[in-house]
Amino acid sequence: MAMAGNFCIQVTWALFLILSVYIKTLGGNDSQVAAIMGGAGISAMVAIPAVALLVDRVGRRPFMIAGGLCALVGSAVFIAVPYLSIWMFAARIIQGIGFSLYSNASLTMLADLLPPERRGKGVGLYGLAGNTAVAIGPPIAESLVEATGSYRLVFLMGSLLALGAAIMSFKTVEVKRPTGSLALKPFRREHAWALREPTAVAVLQGVGFGVLVTFVPAYAQASGVIFTTFFLAYTSTVVLSRILGGRLVDAPDRHRLVAPFLVMGAVAVAILAIGAGAGTFIVAGILFGFAHGVLWPVLSALVMDQARVEHRGKSLGIFSLGFSMGANLLVIAYGAAADLVGYRWMFVLTAATLGGAAWYAHQHGKAHPYRVVARVGRVHGAPLERKPPVQTDAS
Repeated sequence: MAMAGNFCIQVTWALFLILSVYIKTLGGNDSQVAAIMGGAGISAMVAIPAVALLVDRVGRRPFMIAGGLCALVGSAVFIAVPYLSIWMFAARIIQGIGFSLYSNASLTMLADLLPPERRGKGVGLYGLAGNTAVAIGPPIAESLVEATGSYRLVFLMGSLLALGAAIMSFKTVEVKRPTGSLALKPFRREHAWALREPTAVAVLQGVGFGVLVTFVPAYAQASGVIFTTFFLAYTSTVVLSRILGGRLVDAPDRHRLVAPFLVMGAVAVAILAIGAGAGTFIVAGILFGFAHGVLWPVLSALVMDQARVEHRGKSLGIFSLGFSMGANLLVIAYGAAADLVGYRWMFVLTAATLGGAAWYAHQHGKAHPYRVVARVGRVHGAPLERKPPVQTDAS
């Protein structure tokens, strides 16, 4: 049920990737596209910290249900308001709250279930729902608009899928969480500070992801190119990397993958600056798909490794907030750059941002050797060290 609900909420999100084109048809400019699409990031700044503070005490399931219902309400607003207005910005805020609640709660539930030595592969496979959604969502939305000449059917489908996610969450069963004194241990500054590298990288990786999913459709439309070629190439590569790369992302030194794959993402975005065309879209989609397909499970697993059992929700909330800020909020500045200097220079700026993230990850890795915070069981397939028994005179 959790997998099915996650798929529904992710398809809802993917269907609304066509929103940038819809805003353009209503007479909006790139700044308005970025502001409305980025409304989800503003709401995430409120929703993710709130759920992070409560998910470890209240549980994962209630937030998954609330997330599906919020996504339903936000999607329905676009059906009722078929014109450019402040209501669209409000709807994106509500959608952002819904996606944030559901995603953070479900990712925390996943951390409860996965053993340390399988975290990377597990997160990657769970994330395939979102990757598959990106592959089928934009083509479905584009086909519906071409067939009917209206965007309302797309928004109706998104509303029904969000309702389905909420219903399926009712039947999701949680695992037991820490109780007693363990559950009451405070989340200290040093616990958050230990997550600084994956969180900072997530912010900048989110910028790259947000720029592509927000502006590639409008960039393609302005150039007379079909934008679905990018999403199909991107998703196909992500799926392959998640299925075949389990041993790679669960290697003991998986933190060493961060910088090289950020560079790969930077190259992918830089290729789009060459020009809009089927060839550049396919190559950029393949490279960015491979980069994101490896980076997301690696970064998520690093956070799970560092997080204490009693603080999983808070730790993953900080990480999710970082990615959401990059993908939904900071992308507003890149939309303004597109208005000022054009799409190509905006993609160059994005590539430089990912390059800066790669430099930071490389420098941090040299200065701070990575360590897994383990509690019980095994870490990356290797048994934990145990102290020898104390010898006594009786023995």
